[in-house]
Order: sequence, then C-alpha cells, then structure tokens
Amino acid sequence: MKLKFLLISFGLIFVNMILPNDAFSQKKYYIIFDNFEDQKTVMSVSGGPEAGTTITNLFDLCYWEILRDDVILGKYAERKPFNAATFLAKDITEYDVAVFVMGTSLGLSTTVDGIKVLDKIKQMLAANKSVVIIGHAILPIAFGMGDTESKEWLQSYLGIQEAGVLKLLNGSAIEGFRVDGIEGDPVSAGFRKQCNRIYNENNSGDQAPIRWYPEAFFVSNLSGGKNAVAFDYIKEIWGTDVKPEDKFITGVRSEVGKARCMFYSLNFDIVSGAHLIHFRNSLVRGMRWAVRDLPHPEGFLAVEDETLDFGIIEPKQKGYLVASIQNNGRDKVKISGFKIAGDEPEGSFYITDGNQAVELGPGDIHQLNIVFAPTEERNYEDYLTIESNAINGNIEIILKGTGGEQVFNGPKLSLTEIPIDFGTVPYGLFSEKNIPITNAGNVSLVVEKVKLTDDGEKHFSFAEIVKTPITIPPGKSVNVKVRYTSSDEEYANFTGRLDVESNGLGSNQGRGFVVLKGGSQGKNANSGVSLSSTSIDFGQVEIDKPTMQILKITNIGSTNLKLFKIQWDKSYGGENLDQFAFLDGTDKNLPTLSPGESHELKIQFSPKKAKDYASKIQMLTNNPVNDGIIEVPLSGSGYDPSSVKYGIAYMNGLTVSVNPNPVKDISKIELKLEKSGNIKMDLIDLTGRKITNLMNNYLNSGVTYSDFDAQKYINGMYFILVDFNGEQVQLPFIITK
Repeated sequence: MKLKFLLISFGLIFVNMILPNDAFSQKKYYIIFDNFEDQKTVMSVSGGPEAGTTITNLFDLCYWEILRDDVILGKYAERKPFNAATFLAKDITEYDVAVFVMGTSLGLSTTVDGIKVLDKIKQMLAANKSVVIIGHAILPIAFGMGDTESKEWLQSYLGIQEAGVLKLLNGSAIEGFRVDGIEGDPVSAGFRKQCNRIYNENNSGDQAPIRWYPEAFFVSNLSGGKNAVAFDYIKEIWGTDVKPEDKFITGVRSEVGKARCMFYSLNFDIVSGAHLIHFRNSLVRGMRWAVRDLPHPEGFLAVEDETLDFGIIEPKQKGYLVASIQNNGRDKVKISGFKIAGDEPEGSFYITDGNQAVELGPGDIHQLNIVFAPTEERNYEDYLTIESNAINGNIEIILKGTGGEQVFNGPKLSLTEIPIDFGTVPYGLFSEKNIPITNAGNVSLVVEKVKLTDDGEKHFSFAEIVKTPITIPPGKSVNVKVRYTSSDEEYANFTGRLDVESNGLGSNQGRGFVVLKGGSQGKNANSGVSLSSTSIDFGQVEIDKPTMQILKITNIGSTNLKLFKIQWDKSYGGENLDQFAFLDGTDKNLPTLSPGESHELKIQFSPKKAKDYASKIQMLTNNPVNDGIIEVPLSGSGYDPSSVKYGIAYMNGLTVSVNPNPVKDISKIELKLEKSGNIKMDLIDLTGRKITNLMNNYLNSGVTYSDFDAQKYINGMYFILVDFNGEQVQLPFIITK
C-alpha cells in the first residue's frame, strides 16, 4: 500500500494562518543566501518599456519573494548572508534546504570569512540535506578558469562532464533563446522560458528581461554523477530550433537518498518579464521536491489507506481491518477523538482497540482495530473522522463492506506497510518505537516467530525480550518494541527489517515484514542532552510552603548545545501552571553549553490546595533528537501535614515508596522492581547537594526494603534520588523530629 496524504482544504489552512510568536513553531528549515547576487542593475537596452529602469531589488524579485510568499515553504524560510556569523548562530545542516544564488561572477570556490561555498554544499549533501545552486559563472570558472576542485565535484556528483558557451552578441545586437522544461519533471514541469529577449505573452505587452547577457553557459555532456538528470534544455537559439542530438542543458538535478541537488546555469534575471514566474515557480517546485520525503515542519497526519474495504462478510458475523495513522510531521499531534458517521445503522462499523485520545510524536503510528458487522446482505459504507490539531486538520477514512456469503474465515496477520522511522539519533543514544502486530481475522492468531532478519549492521535490536508464541484474539494487536542505537562516528543512514511468521491465512500466508529506518548523527556532529531527571515528582508538599528542585541540563555531545527557550506547556491550564515557577531567572538568558558544561534550572512548587497538580517543561534546543524539543513532566500534591502517611514515586520498571512520610525516627524505603538492574540511591537536599549514599547495588526483580534513620539529620525537606539502569526519579520526604 502506498502512503497517502489527505490535503483537504490544505491551501486554505495555510493562507488564513496567523503566524504565532511561539519559538517552538517558528524554527526555520530553509535558508537562501542573499549576499552573492548583484542587487542593482540598469536595464539599458532599448526597445522595451522597462529600458533605462534601475532595479535595486533584483534578489527579491527573482528569488526571495516567491519563496517567502509560498503557502507551504514561506513560513519556514529565511534569508541570511553567507558568512561566519550566520554559521556561528546556526549550523548549516540544521536546515533542510540551502539555496546558493551566486550571481553573475562568482563560482563555487568563493570564500567568505574563510568559509568556502563548495565546502558548505558538500556538508549539506553529506548530512542527507538538499541544496539549490544558481549561477551564471559557475560553469566557466570550473571548466575554463582552473577551479579544479569545483570541476571535479560537478563531474562526480552532478555528472557535468563538459560545458559550453552560447555567444549572444550579433554585432551590436543581443540575441535571445528559449529554454524548455522536461514534461512531467518535478522541478521544471515542462514550462518554457523566453530568455534574453523582449517577449509579449498573450498580448500582455512587451516585457524585457531584468538583465541582458552577452553569453550564456550550458552543460554539453551529462553522464554519470549521482543519479543526475537534466530538467531544462535550450531548444531554440536566434529563432532556430536546436537539433535533438545537440545537448544544451541549463538545469541538472541529482538524488541520493534524501539528499537532493539542483543546479541552474542561468540566472533568473535573464528571462523575459513575461516568463519570470516560470523560473520562480521552478525554484519552489524544486524545493518541494527536495523535502517531499521529509517530515512536515508541523504536526501532519497521514493514513496508510484512504479507504478500508472489508470485502464480503456474512450477516451477523464480523470482519476486522486495521487503520494505520502516522504523524508525518516534526511537531507532536494530539488526536482528540475518532467518530464513525454516515447513513448506516449504529454498530455496522465500530472500533475495538485504539479508540482513545492519543498524542503522536514525530514518526509515531497509531492503529485502530475496526470491525464490520453487517446484519443483512447488501453494501455498506460509512466514514471514520480523525479529529486532531494537525496542520492538515481532521481527516477521513472511507469504510466499505458487503453483507453476503463470507469468503474468508480464520486468523489473518496484518502489519503496517508504513516504514518505521526512528529519526536521526545522536552518537551514543537510542530511539525506541512500538511496532504493532494485528490479527485482522475472525479466529485467534498465533505468532510463531518475530525476528530481525536485517538488523541494519547491528543498529536495530529488540528493546524487550520477545517471547513466542504470542496469541492475539480477533481484532486485537500486540506491540513489539524495537530500538535503534546510534554508534557511528560519521553521519549515516541504515535500514532494517522485522519479519513475523504466524498461523495466519490469506494471501500473505501468515507472513509479513516491517521496514525499519534510522539515522546516526555522527560523533563529531553531535550535540546531546542529559537531564538529571527525566521527570520530576515533588511528592506531597505542605500547602503554601514552597519547595524547590533543580533540573540539571548537561551537554554530553561533542559540539555546542544551544538552549533557545524554556517555557511551560500551556495546555495544562492555569490552575496547574500557577503552582509551578522558575526561580532566579534560570529560564532566562540561557547559555550555550560547551561539551561537558551544564545549566541548572531551578523549579519551585507551591501548592495552594490539598490536591494533585501536574505540568510540563518544554525546552527548545539544537539537539537533533525530536527536532530539538525536550519535555520534562512535573507532578506534585498539596497536603495537610497531619494526614500524610507515606510517599511514593514511579519510573519505568520501578516503584519507590517511603513509609511513614514525614519521618520522625525510622522510616522504611521500599523498592519494587519489575526487572533486575543496577540501583543507586542517594539522599540530597533542596539545593541538589548529595548528603549521603543510601544504596549502590545490583538487585534482582521483586521487593527490597531499606531502613532510613532520620535521627542523623536535621529537620527539613529532602529527596531520595534513585538511578535505575540509567533512568532517574526523585522522591521527596520530610524529617520532623
């Protein structure tokens, strides 16, 4: 099945959107460099209405305006100079696409502040990012002026083996030519461009180009390269058609994985004003082509199939199918509900599993197990609406089925055909995803084998032991958790494959597989984040008596970690947010952390009532995981001191409790382990200072008790900091002797 995107009212959504001030939705993904192209020219050739006009905003007219105003790309594009200051503020590989407009006289060897243009182009492509290169002088400098490095790169990457020149001066007159785009090409789309001549399009009046050129350069031999193909050709010169065997190529593109490169040998100002829009639209189409396999900048829902057809099911029997929904964006998507509606009687189609509000992270998949239960022999059709805050709004799936003599009986294995993308993971870290295995039949499915037949050079592994056989009832799913671990010193991408064998019947004979994808950021290009605690539980705190905890943020990478913004998640509501606060300005004037450096964020909890509270901290960083967004959930309870009997905290595979709490003399610490592991337990004070170590052992699964003697310590608020297999949780308690 092919992944399909529902774009209902998509254009209206973008056109009417008001850009928020929130930095989390304003990250820029596309950059165009504006300090190479000449900004000013005089149209001096007579014969056109613009003759003698001074153009001072050439860059804007030809390149920037069309990109800035595009309803899909514009919100995430920015123009910057190519210089050291730009790259100090943001590494170029943090963008998805970089556009290099080199003007009339510059080549790829151009250097600014000691930084070479070609080096940045190579850096982008090596990082699986895309570039657009536009320049009149790039070919003559590389092939005629001794720029050997640029020539070799153009030959090896873009397949440009030779270049030619088209002389456009005929005595004192300047001749023109026509460029045709390749029909069906994703960049040029077959549009014609009248160049270096005055042209009247559909009686709209004579329109000259912005700039006149005495010569134009083209690719005369295109072969090899990285899947290089031409998208623009010169088809007519001086009124004479070019022979088919002659090669006058002015546009070349290549594609290697997600890395895409487009090259224009003509500046856009050479075209008649009547056809400038064709070059401008080509730029936008090219950039859309470059990012079509990348996640959308915001939360974006896609479905595996727009129509679920259950086929023929006997009346009063049931058929089962699975609807797979993926967040194909970079922001989280909150799905608020699922509704089945239409003209069919209630119960004709209904959801058995997955019918709950859910938050999908980037690349996450949610599955709905849907039942078709006809009551008579006829055709049925309803539709399923998925309600969410995704940028493409609510989406629909058509549900179809026929009541009649049933064709299929038995268990049926169903796996998603959407590749599971673990994203790009920093060196030394890992990402985990749940992969659902579903029984779409009407008899229990027995999964006999689950195996990583391709572990992507040992990058994919099971995060938990998979015990087979697994019995899955009709219309139900079981998740298998897979981990991608980044262990590569250089940027790299890997694919893997998870195979499933079962007693299922049907066309797949009970066998299927899921494709796995993951990327490694590389050791030398990695900024990474380590938190002193992945969640903070203040426990029970006396009403109106503030307590504080410190969240330590450490750069464990090899490049600088930038903290752009720290804020509260406003979705938790006013009453929750009123109980928590940042102290001492530690959420302001955020530092850039060098490798090994830390920042301490001071957080206060001051409950107003005897009830439970929750909130979440959001941080925007340049960390490559989850697009730089880090979230830390907070919880705490207000209490009446006389009513407190104990405290308790939870983390993955471990429950920690202290009883009694507050403690006057002896209290018992209870550790419940679902699995064996290393336990380190420290006593810390309100400032995060370690008082003493309480435990540092390997414990087997089960329950372990440890006595705590409060007589050794002064009265006050303390925390037990527990580290279990690399994850941490804090449990607050009070000593009142």
